[in-house]
Amino acid sequence: TTYPADRSERFFIVRIWYELDGVTSVARWRGSVQTGAAAERRYFASWQEMAGYLAGLAAESDENLPPSLRLA
Repeated sequence: TTYPADRSERFFIVRIWYELDGVTSVARWRGSVQTGAAAERRYFASWQEMAGYLAGLAAESDENLPPSLRLA
């Protein structure tokens, strides 16, 4: 596979798991995102929060690209 010379990459480790609330016995999905370079990890209690965080990171990366390569 050939990639453009001005390609920009970021990588993340996304973890999801199912856990029971010890008080209410309600099952919930949880997740975390770890950024590759900084090894920073953020935890999330909802898919919406995680998706918003990843979208924000993509937007930050997008600002550094030439306009022709930006998302949306």
